[in-house]
Amino acid sequence: MFYERLAWIGSVARRGAPLLLAALVAGLWATPADAAVPGTFKVQGALQATGGGAVADGKYNLTFRLYNVPTGGTAVWTEGPVSLTVANGSFRHVLGVAKPVAAALLGNLSNPWLGVTVSGEPELPRQRVQSTLWAHKAGVAEGLACSGCVSVAALKIDGDLDLGGNALKAKTVASDQVSAGTVAATTFVGDGSKLTGIAMPAGNCPKGKVVSGIDKDGKLSCLTSGSGLPPDGLDEISGGVVHNQFVDVVKSTKVPLAIDDNNPVGTTDTIDVPDFGVAQKLTVTVDLSNSDLSKLKVILYDAANAEHVLYDKAGSGKVLVATYPDPVKPTSGDLTAWHGKNPKGKWRLMVIDSGFLNNGKDGAIKAWSVNIQTLSNKKIHVKGEMLVKGNATVGGLLSVGTSNVACTKDIAGAIRRNGATPQWCDGSSWRGFGGRGATYRWQVWSDYARWNGSWYADNNATVFGGINPSNWSNNYKAYQMSSTSAVLREFFARRGPEIGTVDNANVYSQQWRTYSDSNVSRQVGALFRVRNSTSKAITWKVSWYRTAYGGWNDRASIAVNGQNSWESGGSNYGAHDKSTHSLGIPANRTSTVIFVASSSSPCCNEHSTQSRTLFMAFYNDSLKLPAGLEFVDDIDVKPNGWDK
Repeated sequence: MFYERLAWIGSVARRGAPLLLAALVAGLWATPADAAVPGTFKVQGALQATGGGAVADGKYNLTFRLYNVPTGGTAVWTEGPVSLTVANGSFRHVLGVAKPVAAALLGNLSNPWLGVTVSGEPELPRQRVQSTLWAHKAGVAEGLACSGCVSVAALKIDGDLDLGGNALKAKTVASDQVSAGTVAATTFVGDGSKLTGIAMPAGNCPKGKVVSGIDKDGKLSCLTSGSGLPPDGLDEISGGVVHNQFVDVVKSTKVPLAIDDNNPVGTTDTIDVPDFGVAQKLTVTVDLSNSDLSKLKVILYDAANAEHVLYDKAGSGKVLVATYPDPVKPTSGDLTAWHGKNPKGKWRLMVIDSGFLNNGKDGAIKAWSVNIQTLSNKKIHVKGEMLVKGNATVGGLLSVGTSNVACTKDIAGAIRRNGATPQWCDGSSWRGFGGRGATYRWQVWSDYARWNGSWYADNNATVFGGINPSNWSNNYKAYQMSSTSAVLREFFARRGPEIGTVDNANVYSQQWRTYSDSNVSRQVGALFRVRNSTSKAITWKVSWYRTAYGGWNDRASIAVNGQNSWESGGSNYGAHDKSTHSLGIPANRTSTVIFVASSSSPCCNEHSTQSRTLFMAFYNDSLKLPAGLEFVDDIDVKPNGWDK
């Protein structure tokens, strides 16, 4: 009897439970030589659950196939599915019982492989069929006579087969393939402790030190805990997002500086480099022009007054732009000597033009700078976004940069600097830090200086909301004001109460005496910014008191986004007159609403004096906006135009 082992590893399933075909042991028995070659072969194996241990007892369907190739191809013989009983994880079967394995079929196989499928799962990796089936294949040989043959049954199997001498040796190996003395396996079972030829790092790091890598000799490289990162290593461990290396560029403030023509004294400029710390790298950049560079010499004197000849009549041309000593090497001098030193002090650049053009000026030093890379132990630079989960404590100054990014809900809470004014994003608008801002901006103004008979500001419209002072008492109304945001915020310079603090407001109320019957008008105006956050227009119902005197062309008026919503016409209104208006606030935008009131008619002429009144007030909870509307104070940052 000849016996050999074959092994499969693969996933199978039964009743939804993952299983593992741990081993398939094929026992192939041949009859004595004078007997007929059998068409059946015994096979036994074991089923193991994926997590370990034998599978549950029961019936499992197995299908067996023979191939001429290790993968792919078409089976030349198939038997199954065969329902086999599994007890304690083991099963036995005789191949060929249902469909005999013909010797003639094996005669056509040059390299037979056996595949197994369990319970309809994908086929397990095939195993090469060795000696026993080849013995079966011998049944197709013609004219073979055997005398004194030893039957297989007479052989003793003890794990390794050794018939003595050089006749035959066989060993079992747990592998898929043996080639050129090397075992290649897809799966290793166990902890791999018996594997050889694998280089493992030698040594260990003592307490208080950390592993930083493996040296070339295979030993562990250890660093003291807390000092394992080099001083400039922040960028390496952060992917370049955080670093403490800085390049400070100190530029000349006197350029462009004309170069003296044909003058051996030369033209000199000085840069005073402040204390940036110790330099890791230092370069000097020059940008100059001249009619003939072949007559030019450029000399740098460093903070220690050492001379460095950067350029000495080295070539033709009219423009020299270069950085020394990297990438351009100077003619003489060693600027790298400043690496590891503090370059604080005065650096001088001298340009000598030895050629003749006009004995006047020839070209110029257009720009030059000293560039210093330093390693800081006091500050870091973050290139990307910095997210802090928890409290952030700033022990020194907090500097906020400028930004033109629109305020949206995605950056709510962000802060920026708008000129000299710090602002924060409330989710839709940039606001100042003085609360939520003013409910409205307002202003009161006169238009004519009676004592010298002239219009205010030389009748300049720019400082009167975009309307000439002479026109404010000439039938002009709110909608005719400028749509330029700068003009509006500079005119409506006074602030009303904070948003959300009032439902009504007395904007202005005043009575005064005048000694003229013309050109003595005053006006008061209030500018609101009203946001509609819905997709539909919303009506804002406003009740207000307003004065006006149509007899002298003084108008009261209301404008929404530069459109005339109401005006007093030729009517006269006193301090007791009031009205209610329904203003349509468009959807999905912030609108500009402007109210203007003018002086009432003269009253009570007595001793050549008259009394006039100016009044604007909102009542009936007009400043309590309906749902969907809110006041915003963004005139400081609003773009130009009524549609913004």
